[in-house]
Amino acid sequence: MRLHHLRLRGITEAFPNEVCVDFDSLGEGLIAIVGENGAGKSTLIGSVFAALFRQLPGQKRSLYDFATHPQPEIDLTFSVNGARYRSLLKVDPKSRQMESYLFNGNGKPLTNGKKEPFEELVRKHLGTPEFFLASIFSSQKRTGNFLSLERSDRKELFIRELLGLDRLRLIEAAAKETGEEVARTTLGLEGQARSLKELVEAGVEDPAEVEARLAEMSSRLETLEGEKRVAQQRLLELQAAEASRKPLLAEVETISKPRLRYSRAERQPSQAEPPRPEPPHPRNSVPVPGSGRQGGPHMR
Repeated sequence: MRLHHLRLRGITEAFPNEVCVDFDSLGEGLIAIVGENGAGKSTLIGSVFAALFRQLPGQKRSLYDFATHPQPEIDLTFSVNGARYRSLLKVDPKSRQMESYLFNGNGKPLTNGKKEPFEELVRKHLGTPEFFLASIFSSQKRTGNFLSLERSDRKELFIRELLGLDRLRLIEAAAKETGEEVARTTLGLEGQARSLKELVEAGVEDPAEVEARLAEMSSRLETLEGEKRVAQQRLLELQAAEASRKPLLAEVETISKPRLRYSRAERQPSQAEPPRPEPPHPRNSVPVPGSGRQGGPHMR
């Protein structure tokens, strides 16, 4: 790996504003960065690691916690095996969001800003963070340094990264998944084969009898279709009759209302006709002279 250009802004108190380092202009040979304590030497070098792995080396806190600018950025241009790349990190400390981009030498974006595709592509070209710290990069506290690791950790790192054990594990997982898919397909084909075998071994009906039943069912179906058409025609006729009957009913109702009012008026007695006297009650009646009855009032 070779560094070409580094630009950072708003990372730690040492670099609240933008600073750039052009490594190509420094020429060949060993390059030393010198400065007083707190000047930002470790932050400057650690930004190389952060530009690739979204985290300062040897730090448990997130990169958001080191922001000293509303819009911090880390922009690193580097090359691996002759191929040139550019990594760009855009940090939003307020919402604690981070966009990660990787471009090729022509400036074409290789990722869309999401974390997963960025990490996958960086791992493909530079390995895991553990491998990067143990081989290419050495932090100030020598965190992850290969010689400072335990023997078992060095063995695991050597087998996994240098011998490509992770790649073999991915191949194994892919082969296992493919084998399971083939097993499912085989199981389905075996079920279809059994169904076909049962169908072949089953007794075949007489074709003439099947044809006769089909002809009978076809004739019955035609009869039902004819009955259906007749019923539909009758329904249409009834609907038309109903539609023509409604206006007649409305007209009859209109004519009947005045006659009904006239009949009710005839039944009411005239106000000019005097009321008829009621006949006297039999107990209060007086004998009429000449009626042949003698004496006083007659009581029954």
